[in-house]
Amino acid sequence: MEVWFLKSLFVRRSLKNLKPFSTVLVVLLIAFALFVAVNDTTRLSRFNFTVTQTKLPELQNSTFNTSSPVAFVKRSLHPNFTYILENPTLCSSMSELKCLVIVHSAPLHFVKRNAIRSSWSNNSYFPDLGPIKVMFLLGKVTDDSTQSYIDTEFGKYGDILQGSFIDAYKNITYKGIMAYKWLSENCRNVKVILKVDDDIVVNTFKFMKTFLPGFLKSPRHIACRRLHKSPILRNPSSKWYVDPNSFKGKTRYPDYCQGFTVVISNDIIPELYEASLVTDFFWIDDVFLYGLVPQKLKSIKYTSYKYGKDVIWGVDEPIKCYQNEKGDCPYYAIMPWKNIPHMITKLWNLIVKRYQRK
Repeated sequence: MEVWFLKSLFVRRSLKNLKPFSTVLVVLLIAFALFVAVNDTTRLSRFNFTVTQTKLPELQNSTFNTSSPVAFVKRSLHPNFTYILENPTLCSSMSELKCLVIVHSAPLHFVKRNAIRSSWSNNSYFPDLGPIKVMFLLGKVTDDSTQSYIDTEFGKYGDILQGSFIDAYKNITYKGIMAYKWLSENCRNVKVILKVDDDIVVNTFKFMKTFLPGFLKSPRHIACRRLHKSPILRNPSSKWYVDPNSFKGKTRYPDYCQGFTVVISNDIIPELYEASLVTDFFWIDDVFLYGLVPQKLKSIKYTSYKYGKDVIWGVDEPIKCYQNEKGDCPYYAIMPWKNIPHMITKLWNLIVKRYQRK
């Protein structure tokens, strides 16, 4: 009441000092403001507002069972994280699932994710070899608009697992821990886990027909491009700089897998998750997830990829190979380096044409 009185007194004194035209203008503006305020109050009173957790839009035209409790399931995650988005039936909805592909992706990489969905992870290209499914791993975003787009994407495809940790370069390790936990809880019916980054092209024909049968003969099995005695970078200008308190007194990492593509037999996933909880956290995900953690397990068999044969970086050699009608193209995985979504599609189309000619 006192505030309103002082404001009124100020307005009345101000009006005395204004010319007639100005006085009329000010009075009209005050009247308009009062009208808007009253009208907004009337409109707002028609709604019953409650503060709740953000919900997903209606999951229409989804490719999974929308009656399942898919989104915003709160469960414990290392150390105190929760799942923001998950589809608990992604694996269990299919009794015979040969392979689940888990993809470390960044929130804004919508085009890359769609390129993967429409190419090498799409079962329609290899109905006799699958089935496989794909799940993209994301962290939390701070921008509401980006989250809204992710919610819509999840509503359409149901293939995103999002944790409540901030999605940042030095938090990528948390994505892997989250995957180990979620797979342990929800994905025991799958034979093999294929982990890739979202800039990779997998020759699914060769992977399913040539590589997987041999891999499945051995339990407790990991296949990757394994590095031996890789140097620890102590130069502060390096992207992978490691401060002196980490690996104190060491100059070399223990053996670990490069994480761009790693194949893991699903029988050891629960053990990997348990081991991750008792392993000192390290932000370089390849070293932690595919080095320090499996190091704690017993009797792990490793198959090491050969560069230039099993995996290759760049597109020139793969394109030349797939365009050539003679000879064999040995690559399971290709890292294009640039123009990623376009190259994923281009390389996959060449792979498909190659296998259609056989």
